[in-house]
Amino acid sequence: MSNNDQNSEILDILRLVLTEVKTVSTDLQTVKNNVQTLTADMQEVKTDVREIKSWARVADNRLANMENKLVDFATEFTSLDEKVGPLDEKVEARLHDTRPMWEALNLRLNTIEAELATIKENQEKSEQASQEFRQEITLRLKELEKDLHAFRRHVQIDVLSFAKDLALFEERLERVESKLEIKN
Repeated sequence: MSNNDQNSEILDILRLVLTEVKTVSTDLQTVKNNVQTLTADMQEVKTDVREIKSWARVADNRLANMENKLVDFATEFTSLDEKVGPLDEKVEARLHDTRPMWEALNLRLNTIEAELATIKENQEKSEQASQEFRQEITLRLKELEKDLHAFRRHVQIDVLSFAKDLALFEERLERVESKLEIKN
């Protein structure tokens, strides 16, 4: 092989190597870009993880605070329960002491309610009897007014008749007197 051929072959190989180097360089640049993108994504993930950790700490603090408050509440509740126990016993004792009084009062109230019901019933009967009495009195007064009116009318007629008779009597008396005077 001649030098020229060898040079030409070396040149072809070098060109192939150069093409491969360019391809590898392009691929390397793509990998670098991907690495940068992944690095940015990883930074974003790290930021998100930090934020989540921060939220978790806040949640842990809140949970611890709630646990403390729950313990305080349980303590207060126990304290109140201890205070209510004796009060409950006192109320029960007083209830036991006042129960006969309440039973007697309840009995009296029942008696009063029964008496009020009887009074109301009697009042209703009395009102009904009073209403019937009023109606009868009104009816009798109307009849009496009719009778009185008829009696007045009859008296008026009798008075008129009497006045007429009296006038006739006076007239006759005058005639008799005038005859007697003439004779005397």
